[in-house]
Amino acid sequence: ARPAARLCDLGCGLAMLAVLLKERGARAAVTALDWDAGKLAIARAAAAGLDGLELRAHDLTTDPLPACDAAALVDVLHYHPPAAQDALLGRVAAALAPGGRLVIRDVDLAGGMRVGRALERFAARLGWHRTAGVFHYRPAAELAAVLTRLGLTVAVQPAGGLLTRANVLLTADRPAPT
Repeated sequence: ARPAARLCDLGCGLAMLAVLLKERGARAAVTALDWDAGKLAIARAAAAGLDGLELRAHDLTTDPLPACDAAALVDVLHYHPPAAQDALLGRVAAALAPGGRLVIRDVDLAGGMRVGRALERFAARLGWHRTAGVFHYRPAAELAAVLTRLGLTVAVQPAGGLLTRANVLLTADRPAPT
């Protein structure tokens, strides 16, 4: 709601979250980053005419992350090996302003995910995902532990439906200054 807030959609794909936020009236500046030029081209067409939304090519594994008040990683982490996930989470935590929030939606390895894995493999075979078809799912509790070690306060809740029951939502807050 704050006009001066900076929101980052990291690994945005088609930037559906970023576009939705702006279409719903978000006054904050929104930066959406992804490494897939084809998906960014589609996102740019969807974002035409929306003010305060920047779409940019970006490699989350190597490029510097912008400072932000809130960040989202939606269905991103499992494309990277655990060590790379931990490094990315560390970089995102460092980019968060005091009082900032990181929102992660991903698959909980402990959540029973046969259908979800099948859909991911199918999408990789079609070329939709830029991956060799190797996914690195982790238990949500393990991701929460990483975020806690980074100094964030973490909550985990279910975020799936009938076919995606293993999806979870992690919210990780950087303490505000006292």
